[in-house]
Amino acid sequence: MATDKLAVVIVPGAWHVAEHYRPIVDDLSSAGHQVTVCDMPSCDSPKPLRGMSQDVAVIQKAIQSYIDQNRNVALIMHSLGGVIGTAACEGYLPKDQSNGKGVVSLIYLAAFVATVGGSCWSAKGGAHAPWIDTTGEPGTGVYMFPRNDETWDPREVFYNACSAEQKEAAWAMCKRNHSEDVYHATVDYAAWREVESNYLLCEVDIAIPVEYQEAMSSHEGGKWKNVERVKADHAPFLSRPAETLAFVRRCVGQGV
Repeated sequence: MATDKLAVVIVPGAWHVAEHYRPIVDDLSSAGHQVTVCDMPSCDSPKPLRGMSQDVAVIQKAIQSYIDQNRNVALIMHSLGGVIGTAACEGYLPKDQSNGKGVVSLIYLAAFVATVGGSCWSAKGGAHAPWIDTTGEPGTGVYMFPRNDETWDPREVFYNACSAEQKEAAWAMCKRNHSEDVYHATVDYAAWREVESNYLLCEVDIAIPVEYQEAMSSHEGGKWKNVERVKADHAPFLSRPAETLAFVRRCVGQGV
C-alpha cells in the first residue's frame, strides 16, 4: 500500500449506509487508497439522538486513525454528511497536528455545505422538503424519514436517474429512521474556508435541487478547486459511476 496516497474517509448521507458507497470504495481501493466509510450513530439509532456530536466523534476517530499512520486525508461527504463531515474537521488539519498530517481535501457529492452558525435546516430555508416526514414536531428530538406514499416515492427522490433494479436495491439498503435533530444542528467551524474543497453538482437531483447545490458550492471565502456538473440524481456514485469516480480520482490527486 503506497503511503503517499491520500487516505479517504466517507461520510454517508441520511438513511444511507456503507454499502451504498461500494463503487467509490472499490475504485479507490483498487487505486491504492485506504478507505473508511463511517457508520453514523444518528442513522437508525435506537432512539433519536440530539445534536451531531456522536456522528462527529465517529468521523474524527476515523481521521485520527490515519493521522496516526502519518497519512493525509480526503473527506468524501454525501448529502447531510456534508455538514457533519465539515464540522468534524475542526482540529484535524495538518496545522493542528504535531506530525503535520490531517485533512487536506474536502469532496462534496450533492452535499450540504453550511456556513458558520448554519445548518441543513437553514440551508433549506428553515423547512423540511415535502418528501420528509417526522415522528413529532421538528427540532424536538424525533425521527425523520422519507415519505413513501402515493405522492412521494423515495426511490424517485434519491435515485431517479438509476435503473429500476438499482432503485429497488438502493432503497432496500436504506434505513428508515434518522435522528432529525442532526438536521437542525449548527456548525461552529467551516472547514471549506481552510481546506481545498470540491463539489460535484448533480443536475437532476430531487432531494437537493441543483440550485441549492450551486449556492452552497459558491460560498464566499471558500477554497473551491473542482466544481463540476454531472447529469445525475442524488446518488451519482450509482447513477453516473464513471463520471463520479473520475471526479473523485481527480480530487484525491489520482488523475484520469
